[in-house]
Amino acid sequence: VVETIKDGATVFDASADGGALHYVPLPDGSDPYADTLRLVALSVDMGSGGRFAGLGALREGPHGAACVARRLDDILATAMAQG
Repeated sequence: VVETIKDGATVFDASADGGALHYVPLPDGSDPYADTLRLVALSVDMGSGGRFAGLGALREGPHGAACVARRLDDILATAMAQG
């Protein structure tokens, strides 16, 4: 996303700061955001009925970028369909 416009006004402009990504993992190397995305993918793939798998499940059944991307596609498609 380069620019987000709401009600005719720019609410986000990536070019304003060079389009830099401001999110970085924690100093200890952990990445809670990525862990959450992997848990979503794992929970859906395990058929958890909407309940999230515990963090321990990531050690038992790690999910990579392809699984996460598939679930993000599902989420975005649902959001776009609902308007």
